[in-house]
Amino acid sequence: MSRREQTPDIGSRAAVILADDERRIFERVDQLFAILILLQWLGAIAAALWISATKAGTDNYLVTAVFEGAAIILLPLVMIYVAPGKTITRHVVAAEQMLMSALLIYLTGGRVETRFHVFGALAFLSCYRDWRVLATASIVTAADHFLGGIFWPQAVYGLAAVEPWRWLEHTGWVLFTDFFLVVSIVQSRQQMSQIAERQAKLENVNEKIEHEVVERTAQVRAGEEIFRSLSAASPVGIFLDSCGACVYANARLCEIYDAASEDLIGKGWIHNIHPEDRARIEKEGLAALREERDIGLEYRIVTPAGAIRWVSTRAARLPALEGQQSVFVGTVDDITDRKRLEEELAQGRDEALEMARLKSEFLSNMSHEIRTPLNGIIGMTGLLLDGNLNNEQHEFAETVRTSGDALLTIVNDILDFSKIAAGKLVFEEIDFDLLAIAESTVQLLAEQARKKKIELALSVDPAVPLALRGDPGRLRQVLTNLVGNAIKFTPQGEVVLSISAESVSTDEAQLRFEVRDTGIGIGPEAQRRLFQPFSQADSSTSRKYGGTGLGLAISMQLVEAMRSKIGVESEVGKGTTFHFT
Repeated sequence: MSRREQTPDIGSRAAVILADDERRIFERVDQLFAILILLQWLGAIAAALWISATKAGTDNYLVTAVFEGAAIILLPLVMIYVAPGKTITRHVVAAEQMLMSALLIYLTGGRVETRFHVFGALAFLSCYRDWRVLATASIVTAADHFLGGIFWPQAVYGLAAVEPWRWLEHTGWVLFTDFFLVVSIVQSRQQMSQIAERQAKLENVNEKIEHEVVERTAQVRAGEEIFRSLSAASPVGIFLDSCGACVYANARLCEIYDAASEDLIGKGWIHNIHPEDRARIEKEGLAALREERDIGLEYRIVTPAGAIRWVSTRAARLPALEGQQSVFVGTVDDITDRKRLEEELAQGRDEALEMARLKSEFLSNMSHEIRTPLNGIIGMTGLLLDGNLNNEQHEFAETVRTSGDALLTIVNDILDFSKIAAGKLVFEEIDFDLLAIAESTVQLLAEQARKKKIELALSVDPAVPLALRGDPGRLRQVLTNLVGNAIKFTPQGEVVLSISAESVSTDEAQLRFEVRDTGIGIGPEAQRRLFQPFSQADSSTSRKYGGTGLGLAISMQLVEAMRSKIGVESEVGKGTTFHFT
């Protein structure tokens, strides 16, 4: 049931509790007032006897105290007896208290001290926690002072003549007292309401708990039957352990341990663990017991026939009754086949890693072996071009050198990529001139830009420090790759290499390199696979512009090895910007 649905039930229950509490309070206060009324009447008689004995001409005071006092208290006592706790009874008692105060004031000749009985009576009436009772009492005492001031001023005020509005002064003090008593009554009723609401909530919770206890008891009884039925047909072993000894074992557990049920009952769960695993399992199991958490362990067991099996055991503490020993329920699963498969997979993984390492070494060695004769071919072709060749021979030789250069570039990329894959890439840390590295890169590629009739520019921020320490060769390799790609994919316009300083300190410089072109651009889909090995923007690009697709992958590996990230910003038809720090 939702909280919103519960609220009306709690509110109505709280109202009933509050009404019952008020009824009991009214009845209890009525009983107290019955005693108080009698004591006040006897007190009035005693006061009349004392006054008659000490003052001459006051014999009629005793008669007044006896008979007038009896007339005042008779109706309240009857009402308390006949209708205790009723609203009318409270108001009758309130009127009686004020009239009894008037009687005492009359008997004492209007003494000021006797008027405190009025305020005391109001305080007693506030025990009803009903401000309407104070209103009745205040009206009665105001009427008494008003009429007494007119007809019996000597008896009420102790004066022969009284101002007409004197009764308002006394009524004002009564109302002043009523104000604080009403505030107290309101606060008391609020507390009673809060207490009643809390009690209603507690009763509601108790009812729910009692209902849940009944349901849980039935569920436990049904669960015991279900547990035994399920454990008998369970594909995993199930056991109950108390005080370190097995008290229940299902059929599957007996199959896993290759033992009869009577051979397992009463024995501890440590006795059949493989000797090499026993110390570890004892330590982990005891730690779980101390921390009162579930136990989950994998270990080997030795069956009576000497077979070794891997098992996975999980155990949890069952709630124990007070004074009883804790009981653990657990499951045991035979994971021998899984462990064997894991070992086979681990062995296969190791073999695959070894094969990958051997393949990388092979690629590295083969690339080196291929590069050596290629350098000879390129060198000899260069010497041949310097000789006396006719135009056709010069064209053939130039084609051989161009093809050799392209093939050497591919072999170098494969060699670098295989070194990175094999984890054998080594970085230098030497002093170098950044401007010289940037200018040599631009000069190396200037001829390609000139042939395509595009502008190749270099921009270096004056804040960039030029004397640096690092690996200039790898930096030049990344810049050459990015600038070369920009020239390759820019049919017209410009390619700009810019270097700026992000932060410079006494021992470290954070520099930003950007290669911006006005070329064909790269779409969002192609950007996601741009840095993957052997990948280009699309298949038509590789056919039109050539290349292996290794350049950017190698550049990314080199930049990341230098503690940075390479990024790209591009839009189809509007150029591309590669950047790294």
